[in-house]
Amino acid sequence: MRLRIGPHAPRLWGWRAEQDAAGLRITLRAPPAIDPAAASPLAGLVVALEAGHGGPTNVGAVGATGVPEKDINRWTTDALAAELERAGARVVQVREGDEDATLRERARRVTASQAALFVSVHANAADTALGYLRVGGTSTYYKHAGSRDLAATIQRRLLADTGLPDFGLVGAFNYAPIRLVTSMPAVLVEQAFVSNPAEEALLLDPAFRARLARAVRLGIEAFLRA
Repeated sequence: MRLRIGPHAPRLWGWRAEQDAAGLRITLRAPPAIDPAAASPLAGLVVALEAGHGGPTNVGAVGATGVPEKDINRWTTDALAAELERAGARVVQVREGDEDATLRERARRVTASQAALFVSVHANAADTALGYLRVGGTSTYYKHAGSRDLAATIQRRLLADTGLPDFGLVGAFNYAPIRLVTSMPAVLVEQAFVSNPAEEALLLDPAFRARLARAVRLGIEAFLRA
């Protein structure tokens, strides 16, 4: 049996489908209330952030300098958290310190936080053994259609503010936390390529990471205003 639900609201913010002994419960989530008098639409909202990878073995990609992706992700996520908090948001970090929680556990933490939005932060890499040192750019990913507009506004801002090439806006992306989190718009930002020496140097520069974090924050604000 196929059930179609057509909500009256112009935007479906999120949903949850849960099965129990009594049957199937589907919960539709309304968009968060935005304070029109606030300087930022982020004021008062909860935003969940994930620094990708973590732990002693799940280090992610490693570029020429040997700095693991997990550390770059942590630094950028912390910079983004500071940006969001200055705008009045409350941030929930779903990877605490250098732990390596499972992807399902990270998704569970995001949902439990009841955040309005979820952003996962990673850094990209190409196979340098095949000579792909020049592959580069910034990209933003989403799984569900309701997250596309958030991903698109963040990607536009990243391109405008960082000067990085456009590696793309990618939908139907199957990274477990953005697939399993359906109760809010959820996106994954691949900052740049650690396998590209020029972009790795940028990612190791605190000033550049701050600019990138600011671009993500401005993209989120543009999405909320729309």
